[in-house]
Amino acid sequence: MVRLRLLWLRILAALLVVAWVAATLVILVGYRPGGPFDAFVAVAPVVGVVAAAAAGLWPPLFRSSRATAAAIWLGVGTLLIVVPTIAELASRIGSAPGGPVLPSPEVVYAWLVAMGGTSLYCGLGVSRYIVGEERGGTATRDGAAARDGTVVARRVAVGLAIAILLTGCAAVASGAAIVANEGTLAQRSPGASDWGPTDPSLTPPLCDGSLSAGASAVVEETARASAPLKAIGTASLAGVRSGSDSRWEVRVDGWPASDPAAGVAGRIGYRRVANQGWQNHEGGAWHPAPLDDASPTEPANPGSGPVSTLAPGQTPFVPPNTLDQSVIVAALPARLRLAADDLGLELIGGASARHCRLAVDGPTALAAFRPLRVLAGQQILSNAPALEAWRGNLDWWVFGDGELGMAEVSVGGISPPGWPSVGIAGTLTARLTARARGSTQAISPP
Repeated sequence: MVRLRLLWLRILAALLVVAWVAATLVILVGYRPGGPFDAFVAVAPVVGVVAAAAAGLWPPLFRSSRATAAAIWLGVGTLLIVVPTIAELASRIGSAPGGPVLPSPEVVYAWLVAMGGTSLYCGLGVSRYIVGEERGGTATRDGAAARDGTVVARRVAVGLAIAILLTGCAAVASGAAIVANEGTLAQRSPGASDWGPTDPSLTPPLCDGSLSAGASAVVEETARASAPLKAIGTASLAGVRSGSDSRWEVRVDGWPASDPAAGVAGRIGYRRVANQGWQNHEGGAWHPAPLDDASPTEPANPGSGPVSTLAPGQTPFVPPNTLDQSVIVAALPARLRLAADDLGLELIGGASARHCRLAVDGPTALAAFRPLRVLAGQQILSNAPALEAWRGNLDWWVFGDGELGMAEVSVGGISPPGWPSVGIAGTLTARLTARARGSTQAISPP
């Protein structure tokens, strides 16, 4: 029985070693904002590797079966926290250029719990050789039980001390490296970048604070449709916007452009000037088309324009609603952003941005990201509701000027009727960037 418990303890330690090694590699390979202390951010997971390896050499085995069971559950619980925390780290580094710089309190809390659990698992094992369980006699059963209880208490106290020491060293070293990187990169990047202002005194608004689109922007969108183990199609949009005027072109690869019966061109152009729109297909002649407005979830967004009391005969205020503006109008009204998750500050292209997340449904994703319409089997200018049962998450980044600079969405559900035969489930993802906001953009009718 003792050997079986010892085996479980060592298996858990080995799994923790693998998890912390993965975290170390993610940071060393993926975390590259360009500061002088990039590698030092990996101190925390390196400490995790050392602590887990020590627990493998000196497992937290107790003479008491209950105490050993508690140690096993500690290892299991720590592993269940470490794995999703590392997955979240990898997702954030992969989705945002430059990777995370100043994590949110929620992320810091998860890392501290993961590191604290691993360090305590290690400390309870090492304490066995510091306190000892073999010294002293046991004349009676009651005396043996009392002595065992005393030894367990001493080992827990020593283990807690070791855990606090290891966790404190890891947190201070990694935290200092992150803050030093932030300061150094901010000094290297005065003024503004294509992403936004780099002045370190400009703190991006909170997720439920002010949010607007730039007066103009260079916009790019990439969208993908996929099913388990199979890609369906992609759609890429490149364009510019000035106020509510815009011009853009979408290129579609795979389905539906590959299916003649779908009636979708592989190359779609669009222009909008004032209240007029034009469209062409495959570079052909331009013809009048509807405006590319999304379907807003609220009549107006307080963060994107004024709303005034209407006099009789006046028309209601309609906020600008094309390209990056559509994300704000359709998916990020102020009311919905009250429930957003704050994932902390990140450095993107030298500019500080706040990373936020919100749950969304399929119709909202289609309204906010125009290329997804094509991949869902609709015409690109359609505003017909679809994918009502789909659910997912929308991430966005607001910069120091309070403007939207980047957004990503991922939704999933039962595959739409027009998709090729690929099984039951489907996924749509899209990423939008709005750079060079405020720059001069000339947009004229075709």
